[in-house]
Amino acid sequence: MSKALVISANPETGAGKVEVVDWQDKSGLSEHYAAIGCELVEIAGSGKFGGVPVVVFVDEEGLYRTPGVVNLTACDFLADAMKAAPMYLFGGGLVGRALVLFDEGSDSRGFSDAEMAKVGAQLSKGGYPVA
Repeated sequence: MSKALVISANPETGAGKVEVVDWQDKSGLSEHYAAIGCELVEIAGSGKFGGVPVVVFVDEEGLYRTPGVVNLTACDFLADAMKAAPMYLFGGGLVGRALVLFDEGSDSRGFSDAEMAKVGAQLSKGGYPVA
């Protein structure tokens, strides 16, 4: 079984934690919806994290949910992957839970053990709060 990352945020502070979860690579988006806890996903961005191609999915309707707290950890993760400044510095941001998978261009999948080891090493190096 492959792995995925779920980045959740504290609803009061926006500070987050990164969880490594089992990923079954089911066809369609049902597994994405369940991991994020939503009914509609969007791709927030993609890049390389620890040398591994990643894509970050979030709840498309996250801003409509209460409370609409910016997930600072997910913003930082995506900024690292994209080699850019975090969105919250420009008045934007990712809201709610984020799902991180291996980016295959027009598709995504869970991480292999070797890919997860590289991502995990980068999480540790970057000081991310891993649960």
